[in-house]
Amino acid sequence: MAAIAAGGYQNLALIQTGLSAPAVQLSNVVYTGGAFSLQTPTTCGRTYYLQHKDSLASPWWMPSLPVPGNGAVQTLADPGAPATQRFYRVWQKP
Repeated sequence: MAAIAAGGYQNLALIQTGLSAPAVQLSNVVYTGGAFSLQTPTTCGRTYYLQHKDSLASPWWMPSLPVPGNGAVQTLADPGAPATQRFYRVWQKP
């Protein structure tokens, strides 16, 4: 799992070793105007989700809209990100 936390003044990315690309290649991580987004390379035939939760103690990740992989860099976004702490992960489904 690769996890990302974003707040009003800071971003934090936690990346587990042993992950295959493209899960660890995150770029353009941005929080602005109540929206959080990042970009990641995608693979054709896979579907990508930017999931979030408000507490690491919670066992449940909230899903985002699916983004189909097309072999190019895609943007994953949470347009309703609050200014308070929220944790993110990029999840891909074959």
